[in-house]
Amino acid sequence: LESCNTYPDFTTIGATWKAARAFGIITFVLAFIMLLIACISGCVSISITNEGYALTHVWEAPMYGLTAICQGLVLLLLSSNACNSNVLTGLGGPSLSNVSFEDTCSISTGAKLVI
Repeated sequence: LESCNTYPDFTTIGATWKAARAFGIITFVLAFIMLLIACISGCVSISITNEGYALTHVWEAPMYGLTAICQGLVLLLLSSNACNSNVLTGLGGPSLSNVSFEDTCSISTGAKLVI
């Protein structure tokens, strides 16, 4: 991108839009932490006597599930005023002049993969 564009002054960011943004951040943080833990746990012994290495921990599956749920909740954006009003159409400026937005948001390929 050549530059950043701010939202117009009349834009109201609703609760579902804020929630979708928050869940996007939570998803990124959880995924990064899980990646670090997965990389480190392969090198760390599970016992002092070095009898073996852990392939997984009991808490990992629920954390992956929580990360997936948070990623799914990012789809709250589809019901926010970001999609229901024409806020996105005025943000492009000259750099996005050839991009067209539909009147309403709908689930596309990426969102179907999240589900």
